[in-house]
Amino acid sequence: MAMAVAREPLPMFWSRPPIRPGGPKTSVVPGRKHVAGWGGKKGTGMRHITANSGSVHSIGMRRGNEATVESNGAPASSYLFSLTMPLTVALGVLGANATVQPWSVILSGAGTLQTLVVLPILDAVVGQGESLGLTGEPRGKESDPAAYRRVLYIYACVHILVLVAGILATSRLDMLPMIGGILSLGVMGGLGYTTVHELVHGRTRMEHTLASIMLSLMWAMHWRRSHLLHHKNVGKWEDPTSARRGENFYAFALRSIGGNVKNGIEDAWAKGKTSAPVWWIVCPVVLTCVFVLVGGGRAALVFVSQACVAAITLETVNYIQHYGLERKQNAGGEYEPYSVKHSWNANWTCSNAFAFNLQHHAEHHLNASKPYQKLHRAEGAPQLPLSYPLLMVLSLVPPLFHRIMDSELNDLSGTPGLDT
Repeated sequence: MAMAVAREPLPMFWSRPPIRPGGPKTSVVPGRKHVAGWGGKKGTGMRHITANSGSVHSIGMRRGNEATVESNGAPASSYLFSLTMPLTVALGVLGANATVQPWSVILSGAGTLQTLVVLPILDAVVGQGESLGLTGEPRGKESDPAAYRRVLYIYACVHILVLVAGILATSRLDMLPMIGGILSLGVMGGLGYTTVHELVHGRTRMEHTLASIMLSLMWAMHWRRSHLLHHKNVGKWEDPTSARRGENFYAFALRSIGGNVKNGIEDAWAKGKTSAPVWWIVCPVVLTCVFVLVGGGRAALVFVSQACVAAITLETVNYIQHYGLERKQNAGGEYEPYSVKHSWNANWTCSNAFAFNLQHHAEHHLNASKPYQKLHRAEGAPQLPLSYPLLMVLSLVPPLFHRIMDSELNDLSGTPGLDT
């Protein structure tokens, strides 16, 4: 097999995470199914599904010699960095209401600018690593698993309050600032999905309920079920959330949104939850009516519009995470087992603190019950050339995105163990 041609190192924000001499300290667990874990509490009606099996159980799977670093050492307080997003949106929308154009347009779009401009700059400056290390190694309460869960609960509550108040405040703006506010609220919704993602994989009814409340504000209550099915089908041709090589973002987004709604409904019906899809429609419609009563038609328009932007933001991330990394089928049509080579990873410090280690995606699919603070860069997983925020923007320009990512796929095809 031909080896990939070595390339000159690129600037820090473009370069891949270096492999430490001698390799990192690792812990390998032979492949097995774990029935225990962070699966749903009895009575919640939610279980997890593995990518390597048709069985339904709490996901907790490792395979072969796929090793991961034991601890990233990030204190719980470092993940409070995520709160800068709703706070920026709140201050921006309030400031837009107190000023006139052009400042009102700039302020209302502050949330979008933070995520797609400021965060990539911070990634370039801070670079790559396991954690922000704002308070050093976690000690005492900082190392308590409950402290990391509390960060999620705090973010979820702040997100809901800012979203509701932001919708009403944005509806009072002129047209251009209102569009800026809708974009900021929707991009904030993308981070909201990241929080929901952790809550959906949580272990208590309270976490699942909090996830449903957040999803109802984004018109996406089906996502609790469809996301778990993604874990079973990741990398397969039929998985709507796994982007195929050469597929542009817009075609993928339509396929992913439609496929996830369909999968969510079918899963609910198959499990006897026939009324669930009705509630997925009723709850957002009721919320829309409440916004009409409280803030008028403009408030309802902002509510629905920000949900659309949030959905697009989510799909840009989905598009990146598995682009072109398909699981092969044998002559009998059976798929190879999922492994770290089927998810893209990124190790930029600020983006990972901002999005609860979402960029450590390969290990999450190996062990979906593993809490976010314990996720690391999986050894042997393909590494993204850029952080999520930059690739999210580039995904909207298919020729540029394909030029970068198809080149990465070509390199992987010459790397042993990473055939595409």
